[in-house]
Formats: sequence, structure tokens, C-alpha cells
Amino acid sequence: LSSNQPDPHAEGGKTLGDFNTGYIGGAAHELGHAFGIGHDAESELVRPRMGRSLMGRGNHDYGEELRGKNRGAFLSAASAFPLSLHPLFTQKPFEEKEADFEFEELRAVPVRGGLRVFGTIRGNQPAVGLVAFNDPASDPSDYDAIGWPAKVKTTGDFAITLTGLTPDKYELRFRVYGEHGQA
Repeated sequence: LSSNQPDPHAEGGKTLGDFNTGYIGGAAHELGHAFGIGHDAESELVRPRMGRSLMGRGNHDYGEELRGKNRGAFLSAASAFPLSLHPLFTQKPFEEKEADFEFEELRAVPVRGGLRVFGTIRGNQPAVGLVAFNDPASDPSDYDAIGWPAKVKTTGDFAITLTGLTPDKYELRFRVYGEHGQA
């Protein structure tokens, strides 16, 4: 990843590090999907400090900080949260029962620079958390959707604040998780 040596098999001045960024970053991104993680971008405020989200377009930046190109890639809290529930990492037994959640109540209140969303979730098992994805309509892909994780109380209630919003049309999506990582 840190190599700035020219890649003898590539055109246009690509280095061996560039080659490795493409393959290792791409493999890490796709492995995230295999663990049930969706696309999740970084906010404009985070990018200068941390780089790009691996599950957004950060797979193209993975390891580039080692070559002085940019800040590289990171795993966002919205992407890490589902991993914290996954049986592979928790060592809890895999639950074969499919999760079935629904919102009993959902409301939103504007706050300075954002939106506060409250709700109650019911399902065939307890919901332990959720990720809210705010996806700007200005880009038809979901690679620019920014995610915010939140815990769900044992009562099924949750509250989450989406910050850093700018004027645009958005699609707001939720992914709810059970204690064994089912979504």
C-alpha cells in the first residue's frame, strides 16, 4: 500500500500502491456488504480530518494516507455498529429467525442544522439499535448516504439527531437490528 514505485503492468503512472488500494480497498468494501453493511458516506465536515468512509467511496482511498495522497479511508460508526452485533464478533449464537420490525410511531422535529427523529419500534424480537441513512436526491446512487447509529431502548423507543444537513431533497431510510445482528 505504501509503494510509490511505478506499476510495470499499468498505464498512466499508476503505482503499486495505487494497484493495492484498488484491490484491497475494494475487497474490504465488498466484505462489509457480506457482513450486511450498506453504503455509508462521510460528511463534508469529517472528510478533512478522517478521510472517506470505506463503505461509501473510501474503498478508492484505502491506504492512500501511506503514500501521502489523502487521509485514506475509515469505518464509520454507522458501519461499525452492525459489526458490533454480528455473531462472528460477539460469539453469540446465530439466530435463524428472520427479523421483522415495524415503526409503531415515527415523528421528526427540525433542529438547528439538522433533524431530530423519534419513534417506537415493534417486532418479532427486541430491537436493540438502528441506523438512519440520509440520502441526498442530488446523486442517484446511495454512495453519498450518511448514516447515524442509535440504540433502541428495551421499550422500543429511540431518538436520533441527523446533523450537518444542507438544503436538498433527501430520502431517509432506516435499518433496524435485533440483538443477534439481524436487520
